Amino acid sequence: AKAPFARWDPDMLADYARCGTREQGGKRVLAFDREVEARIYQTLPHRMGRIARPPFPVPVGFIGGTESREIRQAGMAATHRLVGPHLQWIQGGSHLYPFEQPQATAAAIGAVVRELVPG
Repeated sequence: AKAPFARWDPDMLADYARCGTREQGGKRVLAFDREVEARIYQTLPHRMGRIARPPFPVPVGFIGGTESREIRQAGMAATHRLVGPHLQWIQGGSHLYPFEQPQATAAAIGAVVRELVPG
C-alpha cells in the first residue's frame, strides 16, 4: 500500500478499493473525479472562523485526529469558540482518522451526539 494508506484499517482500505476505484486499461483508477474534490476545498470560505460563530442555529461538535497536520496548520481557536466543550479527539489519528480508526470514530460520534442532544 502507498504510505498514506498504510495507516488505514484493513476493512476500510478494502471497502475503499472496492467502491472508490474501478478497472481501466488493466489497472485500478479512482472512481471519482479528483477535480471535483479539489473544487470543494478551494471554494470553502477562508474566513470560516468569522462566518461560523456562536450562537450557531444548530448544535455543533468537532472530532479530530491528534496527529492531523491539517488541524495544526489551521489552528483550533475558531473551532473551540464554535463547539465549546463538544470536542472529541481520536488518539493517533491523522486528518483521515475515520479511515484509520472506524470504531473509535463511531464511538466519538456517538459521544458528541449524546452531548449535543441529551435524552
